[in-house]
Amino acid sequence: MKNLITLLTVFIFILISHDCKAQVYDEPPEVAMPSNENKQLIDKIIEVTHYESYFNKYCIKYISKVAKQENWNKERLEKAKKMVSLSSFKFNIYNWSSNYSNAQLKEYLELYKKDKSSKKKNFFIENPNIAKALESKTKQFITESGK
Repeated sequence: MKNLITLLTVFIFILISHDCKAQVYDEPPEVAMPSNENKQLIDKIIEVTHYESYFNKYCIKYISKVAKQENWNKERLEKAKKMVSLSSFKFNIYNWSSNYSNAQLKEYLELYKKDKSSKKKNFFIENPNIAKALESKTKQFITESGK
Protein backbone atom coordinates (compact mmCIF):
# COMPACT_ATOMS: atom_id res chain seq x y z
CA MET A 1 0.00 0.00 0.00
CA LYS A 2 2.88 2.37 0.81
CA ASN A 3 4.38 1.65 -2.59
CA LEU A 4 1.10 2.55 -4.29
CA ILE A 5 0.85 5.88 -2.43
CA THR A 6 4.49 6.65 -3.23
CA LEU A 7 3.95 5.77 -6.88
CA LEU A 8 0.81 7.94 -7.09
CA THR A 9 2.59 10.83 -5.39
CA VAL A 10 5.50 10.64 -7.83
CA PHE A 11 3.11 10.36 -10.78
CA ILE A 12 1.10 13.41 -9.66
CA PHE A 13 4.31 15.37 -9.05
CA ILE A 14 5.50 14.53 -12.59
CA LEU A 15 2.19 15.65 -14.10
CA ILE A 16 2.19 18.92 -12.18
CA SER A 17 5.81 19.72 -12.97
CA HIS A 18 5.30 18.90 -16.64
CA ASP A 19 2.30 21.25 -16.79
CA CYS A 20 4.26 24.02 -15.05
CA LYS A 21 7.22 23.56 -17.37
CA ALA A 22 4.95 23.91 -20.41
CA GLN A 23 3.59 27.19 -19.09
CA VAL A 24 7.03 28.61 -18.39
CA TYR A 25 8.48 28.03 -21.85
CA ASP A 26 5.52 28.87 -24.07
CA GLU A 27 5.68 32.36 -25.53
CA PRO A 28 2.62 34.38 -26.48
CA PRO A 29 1.75 34.47 -30.17
CA GLU A 30 3.17 37.29 -32.25
CA VAL A 31 0.93 40.23 -33.08
CA ALA A 32 -0.51 39.92 -36.58
CA MET A 33 0.91 42.55 -38.90
CA PRO A 34 0.61 42.96 -42.67
CA SER A 35 3.56 42.82 -45.04
CA ASN A 36 5.29 46.09 -45.98
CA GLU A 37 3.55 46.03 -49.36
CA ASN A 38 0.17 45.64 -47.66
CA LYS A 39 1.02 48.46 -45.22
CA GLN A 40 1.56 50.72 -48.23
CA LEU A 41 -1.83 49.71 -49.64
CA ILE A 42 -3.48 50.32 -46.27
CA ASP A 43 -1.85 53.76 -46.13
CA LYS A 44 -3.21 54.51 -49.62
CA ILE A 45 -6.69 53.39 -48.53
CA ILE A 46 -6.43 55.68 -45.51
CA GLU A 47 -5.48 58.53 -47.83
CA VAL A 48 -8.18 57.86 -50.47
CA THR A 49 -10.96 57.49 -47.89
CA HIS A 50 -9.79 60.52 -45.89
CA TYR A 51 -9.76 58.35 -42.77
CA GLU A 52 -7.22 60.64 -41.10
CA SER A 53 -9.69 63.50 -41.32
CA TYR A 54 -12.44 61.28 -39.90
CA PHE A 55 -10.09 60.16 -37.11
CA ASN A 56 -9.13 63.73 -36.18
CA LYS A 57 -12.73 65.01 -36.26
CA TYR A 58 -13.98 62.07 -34.19
CA CYS A 59 -11.29 62.47 -31.52
CA ILE A 60 -11.59 66.24 -31.26
CA LYS A 61 -15.40 66.10 -31.09
CA TYR A 62 -15.26 63.40 -28.38
CA ILE A 63 -12.59 65.29 -26.42
CA SER A 64 -14.53 68.56 -26.68
CA LYS A 65 -17.68 66.84 -25.41
CA VAL A 66 -15.86 65.42 -22.38
CA ALA A 67 -14.10 68.75 -21.77
CA LYS A 68 -17.44 70.55 -21.69
CA GLN A 69 -19.02 67.94 -19.39
CA GLU A 70 -16.07 68.00 -16.98
CA ASN A 71 -15.52 71.76 -17.23
CA TRP A 72 -11.88 71.61 -18.37
CA ASN A 73 -9.73 74.70 -18.64
CA LYS A 74 -8.64 75.85 -22.09
CA GLU A 75 -5.06 74.67 -21.55
CA ARG A 76 -6.04 71.04 -20.92
CA LEU A 77 -8.42 71.04 -23.88
CA GLU A 78 -5.68 72.30 -26.21
CA LYS A 79 -3.21 69.78 -24.79
CA ALA A 80 -5.63 66.92 -25.50
CA LYS A 81 -6.37 68.17 -29.02
CA LYS A 82 -2.65 68.41 -29.81
CA MET A 83 -2.20 64.75 -28.83
CA VAL A 84 -4.57 63.59 -31.57
CA SER A 85 -2.52 61.89 -34.25
CA LEU A 86 -3.37 59.06 -36.59
CA SER A 87 0.21 57.80 -36.47
CA SER A 88 -0.34 56.71 -32.88
CA PHE A 89 -3.36 54.68 -34.01
CA LYS A 90 -2.07 53.09 -37.21
CA PHE A 91 -0.86 50.01 -35.34
CA ASN A 92 -4.50 49.13 -34.65
CA ILE A 93 -5.45 49.57 -38.29
CA TYR A 94 -2.48 47.52 -39.50
CA ASN A 95 -3.20 44.79 -36.98
CA TRP A 96 -6.85 44.56 -37.91
CA SER A 97 -6.11 44.69 -41.66
CA SER A 98 -3.44 41.98 -41.49
CA ASN A 99 -5.93 39.27 -42.42
CA TYR A 100 -6.61 40.85 -45.82
CA SER A 101 -4.65 39.60 -48.81
CA ASN A 102 -2.78 41.91 -51.14
CA ALA A 103 -5.42 41.30 -53.83
CA GLN A 104 -8.27 42.19 -51.45
CA LEU A 105 -6.56 45.42 -50.39
CA LYS A 106 -5.96 46.37 -54.03
CA GLU A 107 -9.62 45.68 -54.77
CA TYR A 108 -10.73 47.89 -51.86
CA LEU A 109 -8.36 50.64 -52.97
CA GLU A 110 -9.76 50.64 -56.51
CA LEU A 111 -13.32 50.58 -55.20
CA TYR A 112 -12.65 53.52 -52.88
CA LYS A 113 -10.97 55.49 -55.67
CA LYS A 114 -14.04 55.10 -57.89
CA ASP A 115 -16.85 55.35 -55.35
CA LYS A 116 -17.24 58.75 -53.69
CA SER A 117 -19.60 57.42 -51.01
CA SER A 118 -16.84 55.10 -49.77
CA LYS A 119 -15.16 58.08 -48.11
CA LYS A 120 -18.00 58.13 -45.58
CA LYS A 121 -18.60 54.40 -45.48
CA ASN A 122 -15.60 52.07 -45.55
CA PHE A 123 -14.24 49.11 -43.63
CA PHE A 124 -12.15 51.29 -41.30
CA ILE A 125 -15.18 53.29 -40.19
CA GLU A 126 -17.68 50.43 -40.12
CA ASN A 127 -15.55 47.82 -38.37
CA PRO A 128 -16.64 47.46 -34.73
CA ASN A 129 -13.13 46.44 -33.59
CA ILE A 130 -11.53 49.54 -35.07
CA ALA A 131 -14.39 51.67 -33.71
CA LYS A 132 -13.77 50.32 -30.18
CA ALA A 133 -10.04 50.88 -30.56
CA LEU A 134 -10.71 54.43 -31.77
CA GLU A 135 -12.89 55.18 -28.75
CA SER A 136 -10.26 53.66 -26.47
CA LYS A 137 -7.50 55.73 -28.08
CA THR A 138 -9.57 58.89 -27.65
CA LYS A 139 -10.06 58.07 -23.97
CA GLN A 140 -6.30 57.59 -23.72
CA PHE A 141 -5.78 61.11 -25.13
CA ILE A 142 -8.20 62.41 -22.49
CA THR A 143 -6.45 60.58 -19.65
CA GLU A 144 -2.96 61.62 -20.76
CA SER A 145 -3.97 65.25 -21.15
CA GLY A 146 -4.78 65.37 -17.44
CA LYS A 147 -1.27 64.37 -16.38
